[in-house]
Parts: sequence; C-alpha cells; structure tokens
Amino acid sequence: MKYQGNKQIIKITQNAFIKLSQIFKGDPKIKGLSLDVVKSGCLGFSYRMKAIYEVKEFYIIFNIKSNMNFFILPKSIHLINGVTIDYVNEGLNKKFSFKNQKIIHTSCKCGKSFNFK
Repeated sequence: MKYQGNKQIIKITQNAFIKLSQIFKGDPKIKGLSLDVVKSGCLGFSYRMKAIYEVKEFYIIFNIKSNMNFFILPKSIHLINGVTIDYVNEGLNKKFSFKNQKIIHTSCKCGKSFNFK
C-alpha cells in the first residue's frame, strides 16, 4: 500500500539522503529499505533498517525522495512516526542515527537502545 497524504512520518537529513542515495545507486536490485523497531539493548528497543529486494503486500510504502522507498509494517507506524534519520560521524565510525521526540533520552550501556514515553 502506498502511503497517501501530506503527513511526514519519516524525515531525512541531507547527510542521510546522500548516504542513502549511494546505497540505492550501488545496488540497482534494491526496492527500498525496511524500517522497524525491534526489541534490543539495555532499554528495550532499537531501530533497524535493512534492504528489501522483494516487496510484500503487507508493507506500507513511503516514498521519501527520488524513488527512495521505505517499507514499514502497519504495526510499527506509531513507533516510527516522527523519526528523523541522520548519517553521522562518531570518532572513526560513520552510522545512521535515529531521533524521535517520542523516545525517552536516557543513557544506557550499549548506547543504541531506547524506550518510549
């Protein structure tokens, strides 16, 4: 199902858009990326992105820019709504970063997990 409407569920920073564009150009078979919230880490949850090569009917499809599709399971929409995806440098590491105002910002030992308000 293609998402229809003007509500912006996912926001992408310029740095993330550049990196995502490289990923999509580097793999012409990729249909998009799934974005999900999974149980993980010290506080309970983390975001997970992975390449999608075959579109399943149960995904809701969000076209962000330039045929850049994100696939989200309907059960995860309320957990992902309002997320901003960035691509950041942390020391020698480069990674995608997810920010969402619905998340309680507390520190944890793994540095990758969060909990919801």
